[in-house]
Amino acid sequence: VGFGSLWVAQPDRGVVTRLDLDDGSVSDTIPVGNAPAGVAIDEESVWVTNAVDGTVDRITESGEVTQTIPAGSAPNGIAVGDGFLWIADSNGAALLRVDPSSGDAETVPLAGLPSGVAFTPDGVWVSIAPDSVARIDPAGPEVVLTQRVGNGPTAVAAAFGSIWVANHLDGTVTRLEPSTGDIEASIEVGRGPNALVPAAGSLWVANEFDDAVVSIDPGTNDVSEPVPVGGAAASLAGDDEGLWVAVGASATQHRGGTLRLSSPLPTPKSLDPAVAYDTDVWRILTITNDGLLAYRKVGGPDGAMLVPDLASALPDVSADGLTYRFPLREGIRYSNGEPVRPEDFRRGIERTLGLHVAGSLLSAIEGAEACIPVDPEAPTPDCDLQDSIVVDEEAVTFHLATPDPELPLKLAMPFAFPVPAGTPTEDQGMEPVPATGPYVVVETSTKFIELVRNPEFREWSAAAQPDGFVDTISLRFGEKNLAAAFDGLEGEDVDVMLDTPTPEDLATLRSEHPDRIVYWPGAFTLFVGFDVQKPPFDDERVRQALNYAIDRQHVVD
Repeated sequence: VGFGSLWVAQPDRGVVTRLDLDDGSVSDTIPVGNAPAGVAIDEESVWVTNAVDGTVDRITESGEVTQTIPAGSAPNGIAVGDGFLWIADSNGAALLRVDPSSGDAETVPLAGLPSGVAFTPDGVWVSIAPDSVARIDPAGPEVVLTQRVGNGPTAVAAAFGSIWVANHLDGTVTRLEPSTGDIEASIEVGRGPNALVPAAGSLWVANEFDDAVVSIDPGTNDVSEPVPVGGAAASLAGDDEGLWVAVGASATQHRGGTLRLSSPLPTPKSLDPAVAYDTDVWRILTITNDGLLAYRKVGGPDGAMLVPDLASALPDVSADGLTYRFPLREGIRYSNGEPVRPEDFRRGIERTLGLHVAGSLLSAIEGAEACIPVDPEAPTPDCDLQDSIVVDEEAVTFHLATPDPELPLKLAMPFAFPVPAGTPTEDQGMEPVPATGPYVVVETSTKFIELVRNPEFREWSAAAQPDGFVDTISLRFGEKNLAAAFDGLEGEDVDVMLDTPTPEDLATLRSEHPDRIVYWPGAFTLFVGFDVQKPPFDDERVRQALNYAIDRQHVVD
């Protein structure tokens, strides 16, 4: 709230919407960067972080963007204070102190992925996934205090003489004493708390998965009854007069029906999680199957947050970084009715190592290298990781030969998904392995894949694997004619085109159908590979010549 208006970042549209505080009407829509994430207001300007562009925009009171400043790799939360911008760089695992007059930035490294920021004269507070909050001395800037809080901290607020942290994954708000960082209270508030704001004498909490907000009495820590808001409570703003809630789509409002997608890409060659290694198949596998961990199912920089999936919590890691213990959820079944067993996790990784495609990514596991075939065409070697992936009824424990801090990230990928007993060691191609997720593949053809709800699925984590809106998902492949595909949209045969249009086609779409375009940032890199063991690329001079011939700036532009 500022300049008599409410300012709302809309990441899916790349705009900031300005609302009149008196009647809620839209007074302006301001284009900014790609995936605007955080908003902060000082006496002169509105500041907006653009998560995908890695920038922050200055908006004047009149609604004009007058400055764009580089701000890390994935700027998220932002606060203003002491003459600086304080920005959480989620992917960069750092807090940035940015001088708005010069654009110069100083980086404060953090031990995790930051998201929320709150400024006080005594320190800047930052929430850091997976489970902590830090106080930064503004003068340094440097970290002077770190405190463990709840699971998956997101928003942080300074109010009523305390620091408050919303813990998205365990449904609590942690209250801290500002000078010492000591925990004063851990308050259960509901499912998926992700935003905090002081308003009208209380601290208000947005509970994303309850479609509601609650208030905390700062005098007693008592929590009010939930106030339904008609959808997923996404963010909050408030003042002494009242509270504003940004509301997203609710699963209960949009449940049912069929989602029809069109893609210009060829039909995948394999749906086997141990073999498939491209983003298009992973879009399918991450809603049909699960790993110990998952990336949070949400857009923007928060989608890079690791959350427990088939594991009930993030891992306990030994001091030397060689042992990871994952506690397991109970009662989860595959689509064929079989229970998910602890040994299925070991079996899934042994299959991946034997099928060679992504095996090298798991080579830090003790004994893993002996499981990887030297020749992909040769028979798979016997693979037994019983001593390095140890299972019992409660947990799966990994023992590594060398430290691999990226192991949790890898275990969220399809190639680390569990498979039930009896799954063949060979590539299953288009024959799907039994599913654990909300959808299951029921039909495949040369140009078509259909998924329906998995009757065995019960939502255990809305952050890791939400239940899903639609009952059926239909994917059509090989539709390279953009005009024909768009005719399908016009004729209601297609709901979504999964395509990256040419610049010429994109200009046409922007002109004729601006309301039908959704920018979908993806955390991946497109590349072209070539075999350096075959002519002409077996000649180093040819590779050097190709390197010199590429106009990199042209590729970027």
